[in-house]
Amino acid sequence: MNAFSQYMYSVLRQVTQEFRQLASKCALAMLRTPLPRIFVICVAIALAISLIPFVLSLFVLFVVLRVFLGLLKTPQQDRTYNQQAQSYQEQQIYIRRLRRDE
Repeated sequence: MNAFSQYMYSVLRQVTQEFRQLASKCALAMLRTPLPRIFVICVAIALAISLIPFVLSLFVLFVVLRVFLGLLKTPQQDRTYNQQAQSYQEQQIYIRRLRRDE
């Protein structure tokens, strides 16, 4: 065996040993924990795991929908909005003139 393969073997052996120790600590902790509490923890983890993709997918859906609706907007709608804004400004100017003349 060359030096690199010996190094990788020792790293993988260390990772395996650390994982075994962590798993045994978790198993001992679970044996000391009452079953209803373990059930509640599992349900909470399941909800968190299922809600995160749901929220992200809703966010992406609304962004795509908003972009799609923005692309569907026709120039006629823009012109109508601009005409409404212009007529509103003209009405405000007319009201100011009326107030000044009083």
